[in-house]
Amino acid sequence: MTDPVFALEPDVPRNVRLARWLLFRLLSGLREGSLTVREGAQTFHFGDPAAALRAEARVCTPEVYWRLLTGGSLAAAEAWMDGDWESHQLTALLQILARNGEVLGRLERGFRLLGKPVARLRHWTRRNTRAQARENIAAHYDLGNEFYAHFLDDDLLYSSALFTDDQQDLTQAQRAKMARLCDQLALNPGDHLLEIGTGWGALAEYAARHYGCRVTTTTLSRSSTAGLPSAWPAPGCRIASRCCSATTAICAAITTNWCRWR
Repeated sequence: MTDPVFALEPDVPRNVRLARWLLFRLLSGLREGSLTVREGAQTFHFGDPAAALRAEARVCTPEVYWRLLTGGSLAAAEAWMDGDWESHQLTALLQILARNGEVLGRLERGFRLLGKPVARLRHWTRRNTRAQARENIAAHYDLGNEFYAHFLDDDLLYSSALFTDDQQDLTQAQRAKMARLCDQLALNPGDHLLEIGTGWGALAEYAARHYGCRVTTTTLSRSSTAGLPSAWPAPGCRIASRCCSATTAICAAITTNWCRWR
């Protein structure tokens, strides 16, 4: 992409200039890693100049500063997708931010301060009532099985993996996660496990196959149900539309869409 040449004085709006100043103040707090920000013909350096972990980001439009300040990390991701900024060392850049969690936390707190009223109104319109919870889940998860196959493991497990060493790939780490969960539940052949959130059925099948227990799994996702293997339900497993009595229960994914049953 051609380097854009723009001036922040006086053509750029004041709110953008203020956002740039605040973001640069935040980045000046980087302690680990070295980050270079290129803005037209100007170059700015943050962090430890001698650090081995280095990354460079190029600002393609000045409005991105206001977008980042008012939208936080989610806005940063969307702005990258829109081409408002770019980096050829994206992994290293994310590692630098992860190692400087306090700086990233300040950015998120600034976003909450500026965007809280609008965010509250938006959240209220999508609050988790019984009727709305199903729509919220569909909007968040039912994005197409082909989409998830691009970045999930072979079993399409959605929640965090468990990496026990640096040599594991994602599929191995996800299976290590399932083994850890089942061991923590101390599952036995006589148990009846209730799983809240089927996903693509990997955990239910793993528990039934390796621990001999009976599994009832529940889901509201139409796309993930349609994407289950043709051999499903696996031996010892069944899919239910509502919860039932069981000796053990597990929810290995996210509970953000649980509604208040009242």
